[in-house]
Amino acid sequence: VFPVRCDSTFRAASVEFIQKTLGYRWVCDNGSKSAQISPVPEYLSGFRMGGGTRSMSVANKPNPRIYSVETPDGLAPACDSAKAFLWYTDSRIPAGVCFDAGGYKAVSLGFPIETVEQPEAIYDIISSSLKYFTL
Repeated sequence: VFPVRCDSTFRAASVEFIQKTLGYRWVCDNGSKSAQISPVPEYLSGFRMGGGTRSMSVANKPNPRIYSVETPDGLAPACDSAKAFLWYTDSRIPAGVCFDAGGYKAVSLGFPIETVEQPEAIYDIISSSLKYFTL
């Protein structure tokens, strides 16, 4: 609707917002070839996956159910109060970051949640995020 110029000033402001407000930094645009995701062991993240999901996958090939994510983003915590809670199993690059800013919390994913192929895993991510927000 409104024209946006993505010049160096706009890009720098966007990167600063993501790092300071959402607590992550972008690592790469091809975080995984297999699109298999696992929770990071809790001792590393402090984020609990509620239903016991141990692995999940993102649709990364064309299919009749949902659009595909051929190159999911890799994320990384931008500060000490942000932790990785999901990672791509083939690369160990973080796929999800939770951030506690003190006055608010944020959860960021390197893929659209609706592309997760297991409905119970979508439920686990959403319910765990809601629990994280209330802790």
